[in-house]
Amino acid sequence: MDEEKTVFEKLYEANRENFADLVKDLLAQVCMHDVMEKTFRDAAQAREEVARNMAAILSLLNIPSRTDYEHLVERVEEVQGNLLNLNMKLDRLLAKKNKTSRRSTSKKKKKK
Repeated sequence: MDEEKTVFEKLYEANRENFADLVKDLLAQVCMHDVMEKTFRDAAQAREEVARNMAAILSLLNIPSRTDYEHLVERVEEVQGNLLNLNMKLDRLLAKKNKTSRRSTSKKKKKK
């Protein structure tokens, strides 16, 4: 059993090396490089078309797309930031008002 496994491993290694050499030889050929480049370019175009078509279908069905969702998340984060800034400004104004009202109260007590 161990001898069979060793033979299998040897065959596997030999085939793996042969396959790697075959791929290197294929990629070294100019025509194969051109074919691979065209294939990847076509695949990228097909992916863009599918994305456009899917967005159109979602729009027709009145279902938000990923782009719509991301835009909405950006807007919510923007509003959240604005509310935080507004809250901080309000806190400063209230603190300033409390400070001035304490001073005026303490001045009134001193006059009495």
